[in-house]
Amino acid sequence: MKRDFHYIIFTFSMALFLAGCMQTAQVSDVSPIESVKVIDFSECLDENSISPALQLSDDSVWFLSVRDETSNSIVYDLDTETVRSNLLVKPGEHASNDPRGDRMVSVDDQGNATWKGRKFELPSFSNVVPESISPSGNRIAYADKEKKRLMVFDFPSETLVHEKSLPFFCVGIDFLEEDHIVLSALEDSGESGLFAFNGQTGILSQLASGEYNVTSVNETKFLIRPAVGSTAPDSLFFLYLEGQEIKKYPLDAPLTPTQKMTIRLSPNEKFALTGQADAENMHLTVYETEHFRVLYSVSLPAQDYDCIMNASYQQISNDGEDILLLSKSWRPTLIRRSRK
Repeated sequence: MKRDFHYIIFTFSMALFLAGCMQTAQVSDVSPIESVKVIDFSECLDENSISPALQLSDDSVWFLSVRDETSNSIVYDLDTETVRSNLLVKPGEHASNDPRGDRMVSVDDQGNATWKGRKFELPSFSNVVPESISPSGNRIAYADKEKKRLMVFDFPSETLVHEKSLPFFCVGIDFLEEDHIVLSALEDSGESGLFAFNGQTGILSQLASGEYNVTSVNETKFLIRPAVGSTAPDSLFFLYLEGQEIKKYPLDAPLTPTQKMTIRLSPNEKFALTGQADAENMHLTVYETEHFRVLYSVSLPAQDYDCIMNASYQQISNDGEDILLLSKSWRPTLIRRSRK
């Protein structure tokens, strides 16, 4: 999952129903454990709401609650286990959560952006193209309607600072830093790949061949995982910025192919979370990353949770004690582990 989250329009053919206030989770680990609490946020979600975007931080959970044409940006406080804020997002807008505060950048379907209360018109914007907000929240990068040009708009200067023609279709955009962007590409030949754009030099360079998921670990690093169902090499690696160049190095972990597709790291890189499924359960396993030793595992009913779906959504906290994921009915679930 990415550092910025966006409002996504989903079409469903049937109503979604609330599964209940609590789910049953089975827990096993290598150290004493007292209990595990499962929170489904039913206090701030009605029975027909879905949550297509969510984020776990040290002290809170952020998610969108969407129903029909109405959506709310909700922040749930982990210390008090209560709702800290619940903000209405106007119809036709989509909001990105800023982890350094509860500030939002919103863009409607016509490319009209709101930033710090100011209005902007984004050139060549389309609501069906990938986009990303920079770490500072001051820039937005997006592809044009044909997905063949990269556009970067700077809000403070009210300027389109980059407009770069692309030799491929851009199907994903992620800011690594204000002037360094990772692009997921689909070439005319049907081949996929990852490319880096250096905004200071204007140079576009290829990072890897194959279809990957680009997942933010923290403010300086991405984890690159094989995409579900792709023919990408069965490998994991990090992307990070060194000087003015994006570098990569491998992550060696004794994991199954499914676990490699679903792995997520805590922002401090000390803990890893993977998913695996059988006919009855989805199994979540938490590791400490120094030696990749298993700390504990949690099993949830497969009828309610999908391992592959959560490859894009599951997250783990910096202390390894909180896990955030989505149910099959697109509702957030928080698993909180308590020790004796």
